[in-house]
Amino acid sequence: MQANSTGEDGVGVLGEPCFANDDSALLKLEAIEWPEAPICPRCKHMGPVYDLAKTRFGLKKCRKCSTQFTVRVGTVLQGSHLPLHIWLQAVFLLTAGEKPVSSLRLSRTLGISYKSAWLLTHRIRGALNDQTNERTH
Repeated sequence: MQANSTGEDGVGVLGEPCFANDDSALLKLEAIEWPEAPICPRCKHMGPVYDLAKTRFGLKKCRKCSTQFTVRVGTVLQGSHLPLHIWLQAVFLLTAGEKPVSSLRLSRTLGISYKSAWLLTHRIRGALNDQTNERTH
C-alpha cells in the first residue's frame, strides 16, 4: 500500500487535506477533540483561551490557570517528534483495513524508520486497547 493509494472512487484517501501537512492535521485534530471549545488539560476549564499561534501554531493558553497546551497534551501524541500528519496517516492505516498492518509495511508506506513505525504501532494499538477496555468496564 502506498501513501497515496486510491479508493474506489479514484480519490486518494490519504490525499485528504488533514494528511497533507501538520497545520491542516492540527486543525482537524482540534475539531475532533474540541468540537465546542478547547479544554485545559490541567484545570479542565472549557471556554475561551488565549491563542498563542504567533508563538507556535496550535499553542493555547488557559485563561483560568495560565497553562500552555496543545491538542497533543494528554494523548499518545504527547512527546512525539514525528509530524502530526504522519500520526494521522498511521492511525488511518492501522484502523482502516481488515488485515493488521505490520510495522515494516507502515515504515515503508510512510517513509519513516522501522523503529519509529514500531513505536507508532505500539502506541496506537495500546491506546485502542485502553479505549476498548474502558468501554467494557
